[in-house]
Amino acid sequence: MRKTRNRLLLLSLIASLCGACGPTQQEIEARDKQADYHYQLAYGHFFNGQNAGDAALQEVLMSLRVKDQNPDAHLLAGLIFLGRKMHPEAIHHFKTADAQKKNFLFARNNLGVTYLEMESWDEAIKIFEELVKEILYKTPGHAHNNLGWAYYKKGMNQKAKDHFLAAIDLTPQMCIAYNNLGVVYLEEENFENAEKYLNRGIKRCKNYAEPYYHLSRILIKRADYEGAIKHLRTCVTLGGESSLADRCQQRLKGLDHPT
Repeated sequence: MRKTRNRLLLLSLIASLCGACGPTQQEIEARDKQADYHYQLAYGHFFNGQNAGDAALQEVLMSLRVKDQNPDAHLLAGLIFLGRKMHPEAIHHFKTADAQKKNFLFARNNLGVTYLEMESWDEAIKIFEELVKEILYKTPGHAHNNLGWAYYKKGMNQKAKDHFLAAIDLTPQMCIAYNNLGVVYLEEENFENAEKYLNRGIKRCKNYAEPYYHLSRILIKRADYEGAIKHLRTCVTLGGESSLADRCQQRLKGLDHPT
């Protein structure tokens, strides 16, 4: 009886020790396969262009429940939450992705973009200051443009202009950098430079609506209402159903009978 009891205790101890050893290689492979399956579904839903955001979110969160150590899945979750303006959730996933994968600069960039959307200018500046110094970052022009915008919103115009110019030097076809530089000059009432860079933005991207809006502001200050109306109508046409098109339409109404 005693021998039987001792044998049972020994078997129980062995089972306990094996349980502490963690999952087997086969179990790990099965888990990874299941996590990847849900991630691939989420990726497909998110990028299929058919507004399948709910399905994408459901699948990527399922993937992370199965396996949290997955920087690509965290990045995708962050992008989905960012698209929904759920900024704290987006920040969590972008930070996790960056922590889990060395030099995951795309995740860090999107973290900075999230801070821009939140108008957390100091946090955004910290992120993009790091990115413009990263030799491995493939799109430094974008980082300079985002950094310039954060400095502009903090009222630090010279730093903003320096970074917009750096963005243009690195990425000459980046229309938004020309537009943003033009906006800073417009605020400073340097209309000559404002026009120069706004027109350069239009030259590179003929279907880019925003520079037309800002050019109309300059023409209104000069009492050139006919020219302003022309630019605003172009803005409405190119802007489609955007809030910018609505703003241009509103300005057009105010120019029906200029005083």
